[in-house]
Amino acid sequence: MKPTHLILICLILAFTAYYPSTSYGRNNKQKVYDGEFFQGYRGYDPLPSSKQFTENKIYETLFYKCLTIRRKFYLAKTTGNRWFKENPFKKEEWIGRLKDLGDISIELVQDLYRKNSSYRPVNWNSTLLDPVFLPDEYALNDGHKKEDKYCFDEEGEGNVSAFIKDMKEYRSYYIVSRVAFSKDRRYALVNYSRNCSPSGGDGDFFVSFKFTNNAWKCIGNLKL
Repeated sequence: MKPTHLILICLILAFTAYYPSTSYGRNNKQKVYDGEFFQGYRGYDPLPSSKQFTENKIYETLFYKCLTIRRKFYLAKTTGNRWFKENPFKKEEWIGRLKDLGDISIELVQDLYRKNSSYRPVNWNSTLLDPVFLPDEYALNDGHKKEDKYCFDEEGEGNVSAFIKDMKEYRSYYIVSRVAFSKDRRYALVNYSRNCSPSGGDGDFFVSFKFTNNAWKCIGNLKL
């Protein structure tokens, strides 16, 4: 161990001994372990913890912070990979799109393609939102086919009440892809689609994230 490291550890222990309590019921020693203790030092930005480095956290950030959803919404319970199958990776095209996604690396885009070569259950237990999960088959529909089967709520509980067809309310819903994370754990990328929204909100979107100040933040949005 280098002398400078030993001195730093001694200073931390001395500080926690004299000032053991901090806000929110957590002491300084706990904050040291979590990386929060150093946030006040310029240039230090901790990496996400194991609980923060998950697809669930990205889904939560996407719907709660990026899309600012606060009411019930519908989500296919299986991830979708249709877009990736229909649009093979072309580096020259993606180079021109990176700026809209916060100048993420092209490697992160490539990894997103690799992650979505197949689909899997979403398995998202939200702590902030209340998504209503729809059967797997909804992830295979792009919102423009079989409208009568996928786009209306049989019990009249749609969520786009301004648009009604044959006394049925439209039920717009989302499909999310699997999430790709950068090797340094600071960036993430996801694809999602909104379906059955007659107001013109349909489409495929890519959203990028950066982990900073101990939380995931949306840094880019691209519609394709």
